[in-house]
Amino acid sequence: MSLRNELRRAINTTTGVTQDYNWVTLVGNNTAATDAIHNVNPNILVTWSGMQYDQDLSALTTGLNLNTAPAYKADAIRDRYRREPLYFNLSDHAWANKVVYELHLYSMSEDLDTGECPIIEAELYRNGFNALGIDAPAACNITNDCAPAVRQTPVILSEFGSAQDATLFNDTLQGCLRNFTTAHNISWAVWSLAGSYRIRSGAQGVGDTWALGNYDWNGWNFEDGIEDWWKPWVAAMFGR
Repeated sequence: MSLRNELRRAINTTTGVTQDYNWVTLVGNNTAATDAIHNVNPNILVTWSGMQYDQDLSALTTGLNLNTAPAYKADAIRDRYRREPLYFNLSDHAWANKVVYELHLYSMSEDLDTGECPIIEAELYRNGFNALGIDAPAACNITNDCAPAVRQTPVILSEFGSAQDATLFNDTLQGCLRNFTTAHNISWAVWSLAGSYRIRSGAQGVGDTWALGNYDWNGWNFEDGIEDWWKPWVAAMFGR
């Protein structure tokens, strides 16, 4: 069960005030929600989404002080250095083995470099995939921000994507994600399957050029991509 997709700043357009968008709020809300779910059904897996459109779970995986841990565009906790340190320890909870971390990454990221594979891999590791227990990528000696995780936890790449056309084969980020997930056996889900929307952004019958399926949902959007990119990627995940 997913708690919240792509967390981001919630700005009140009337007052311009944000709503305590920071690690403390994320962990507090997710903990309360997971408690409630686990009390009803202790067998359900619960996915935790990261900060900044689900790009960053670093404070959780590396055990940072939630009051002072950095996060892009997070609301400041002004008295953070006077507060008692606050840490999230997944092992303290009855549902510790029922949580799955999820991360997203798109080329239009505001703060992450998606232009070169070594840097992308280092950022993915730093932002949460370190929880898989994999070795730190080589470019971590450039980013200097690749602390190991405090606990091994499942992490999936639950959303990424790009235009489904010939540019797919030369897209740097897509190729990097393909190599990274294959090398480390990371589960993934691409945006998206459905080729059109009944209603989107106030318009009816909007097509999705990033979708695997076509507008009428009766075939593929880009047949060559399915045969020469997606099917081989899936096969590689199974060692074929």
